[in-house]
Amino acid sequence: MDRTKKIITIKRYSNRKLYDMSQSRYITLAELGELIRRGETIEVIDNETKADLTDVTLTQVLMAQQKQKHKGIRNLVQTQAEILLQRISVPVQQIRDEALRQVERFKRKTDDECGQENNAPSQSMITRLDALKASSDEKILTYLIVQRLEQVEAEVVELRRRIELLERENDDMF
Repeated sequence: MDRTKKIITIKRYSNRKLYDMSQSRYITLAELGELIRRGETIEVIDNETKADLTDVTLTQVLMAQQKQKHKGIRNLVQTQAEILLQRISVPVQQIRDEALRQVERFKRKTDDECGQENNAPSQSMITRLDALKASSDEKILTYLIVQRLEQVEAEVVELRRRIELLERENDDMF
């Protein structure tokens, strides 16, 4: 078994075409990548200057492969996103439908309670509304107190700053 592999020489022309000397034909970057994947040893030389362009060309092969993978990944992500969207949209629609049914039930129950005496609200409805009003009043009052407290704190900080400035000026005078 011969351990030395034959080096495949690829000529690169000024128009960027690649010519495989062993097969006597032009090849693409993809075909060059396939040679590398098969384990072939290659060298790429500039046809005019005879400079070694192997590293540069292999980098181009890698970049071309990455672009292909990127397109493949993009398509895969888009496909998976569409599948996920379909899987999510059904439960979301079911949740929405159930919420609408519950709102309708609540509405009917409220209408039934309010419709007892010439659309007058029932005592239980009045009690619930009073509790809701008291709770919301308490929350609004708390919010206003907190907001005012923050304003007072800011004013205290500003007054302290002014006092410090006045004390410094006073010290500078004496």
